[in-house]
Amino acid sequence: VLGVLLLGGCHLLLPHQPGAVQDPAGSDGPRGEAGSRDRSLDGARRERDQPLPDRARSDRAREAAVDGPRLDAPRVDGPAPDAEPPPCTCWTDSDCSKYACASAMCDHQRCIYTVTTGCLIAGVCYAPGDAVPPCGLCQPGFTPFAAAPKAGCMTSLVGSGATAPTGMPAATHLALATFNGLARVVPDPGGKKLILSEENKHLLRLVDLTTGLVTVFAGNGTAGQVNGSPTQASFAHPMGLVLDGSGSLLIADRENNRIRVHTGSQVTVFAGSGVPGFANGPVLSAQFANPVGLAVDGVGAVIVADRTNHRVRRIAGSMVATAAGTGVAGFLDGPAGSAQLNTPTGVAVDGAVIYVADSLNHRIRTISSADQVSTFAGTGTPGGGDGPAGQATFQQPVDLALANLAGNLRVFVAELSGARVRKIESGVVSTLAVGKACVEGMTGTNGNARVAAPSGLALDPARGYLYVADPGCERVWVINIK
Repeated sequence: VLGVLLLGGCHLLLPHQPGAVQDPAGSDGPRGEAGSRDRSLDGARRERDQPLPDRARSDRAREAAVDGPRLDAPRVDGPAPDAEPPPCTCWTDSDCSKYACASAMCDHQRCIYTVTTGCLIAGVCYAPGDAVPPCGLCQPGFTPFAAAPKAGCMTSLVGSGATAPTGMPAATHLALATFNGLARVVPDPGGKKLILSEENKHLLRLVDLTTGLVTVFAGNGTAGQVNGSPTQASFAHPMGLVLDGSGSLLIADRENNRIRVHTGSQVTVFAGSGVPGFANGPVLSAQFANPVGLAVDGVGAVIVADRTNHRVRRIAGSMVATAAGTGVAGFLDGPAGSAQLNTPTGVAVDGAVIYVADSLNHRIRTISSADQVSTFAGTGTPGGGDGPAGQATFQQPVDLALANLAGNLRVFVAELSGARVRKIESGVVSTLAVGKACVEGMTGTNGNARVAAPSGLALDPARGYLYVADPGCERVWVINIK
């Protein structure tokens, strides 16, 4: 399904734009999540630290690059600084080797280029292996257009930090892309593309890390539940994303109360009647109420965090059943049929065990293969205390990602209103990033990495990268967890 859009090898010359990025006048901010999510996200946007720190130029970049390339006069090591080159003039330089102009994609304000070697990051050229401040590297095999994080580092991968204007977005460069309500992220198995759900614009976006372009993957930008081709289909506040065993993309279409499937050429209904409520049974007559989180277990069953029903559901074959929860918001461990959850929003699977971000219980819960619900971490008191899992505190955990490396399980947690990314390993909870701000840097207790309202996590196990969708910053961050 990720190969359905074939993008050309053309890229925007990135400007370095100092100064804070302001939301457009009259923006209402994110509206998709009800109640605490809206308040948390609005607060995070007000408090976020805009902009990211300026990246210092390398010695080579100082010699080769013209200071401050601009959208209205893009140039790198070609025309004199006071010249105004015509749009799409092509030239070469010593670091990035060659910029080849694609005139079909040019206009009077932007020029599209292909980088054949090295990296072009914030208007500066870096050779492969060069350090990129504050803690990244030029690794063209990952992407030539953003810094790959060193071990323990968090860098900005996608997004300018600005809130998207109204209307359908045009194809743009990953560092210039704008969003309104980034929700969840999923990488393709090869790690070359990402799919993002953009809740408030009712879209799915595709990020091609090789070409550096962000495009619309599905959705027409209008809230609805139309099936059909990706450009015709409509969603209503899409949230959770997961790829099934066949490569099809499953989408938690929250306000349509359905699970949708993108097969590559068509978007159709996978499960749910569209009527909000609770009913198990055949997939197309079953009812959900604000499904938000998705996972696929080892036998191909789809696990759903059914938020307003306070249940975790399981879709196996053509039937929907309840995996845990009574439908009453509360807290109770024990047999899955009598256990209570409170607003589950994220699910992840390790073997036969389902991990649940039990959001308003401020806990991480598990559902075992024996259908027993237990508390994995958290006391139930909202907070940000690290330490032993049974004593640590969380504040509105909303999504999870699991890394099982050589039998050592790490559970990563996104806390929306807590503005934290946490790690649970060997029974101990620690903080990777915190702060209601938007800052690249080193993670950990003594690190300076900051997030504003993380709502989605996904893992690239081959690289050891954790992707973080942060609607408070309207960016996708990447953390090297190795």
